[in-house]
Amino acid sequence: MSYLLFKHVRVLTFWSLPQIFIGIPFIFLSSGLLWYFFLMNWCWGLINLIVAFWMYLHIGNEQFRNKPLEYRPIVYLHVRKMLALNIGFDVAYILIGLVFFWVSTTTFINHPDLWVGFSLSLFIQGAYLLIHDSLFLKAHQRAFRRWLKKWKNEHYFSG
Repeated sequence: MSYLLFKHVRVLTFWSLPQIFIGIPFIFLSSGLLWYFFLMNWCWGLINLIVAFWMYLHIGNEQFRNKPLEYRPIVYLHVRKMLALNIGFDVAYILIGLVFFWVSTTTFINHPDLWVGFSLSLFIQGAYLLIHDSLFLKAHQRAFRRWLKKWKNEHYFSG
């Protein structure tokens, strides 16, 4: 199961690095809506990289690596809860992006470029992370079902 967690970290890292490296020149070269968009994307890239690094350290130091295989259900439940929480955040990012976009269309708002740039960034980030986290949740569910089936077969026939 840890191979899936490390794969999750790699994919998140590869999502964050272009946001950081592409964002830096565009922050200096653009203005208006694009400046806000790339600034927010750069921030998201940095946050995602920090989260990926934290996950890498957490998985690498996880005590379950030295535990018997029967400990896997606890690990699976922990991962499932974390991904479900992340999926909730992802939906919230999309909704907040939509609200920001709606706010940008009102006549009484100052700096509509800020609201549109941030809303686009939030929406894209939320949509990507929703797909990312949903796919990894499905992958963890499939891996756990395979392990559980194998474990039941071994224990059923050995007892």
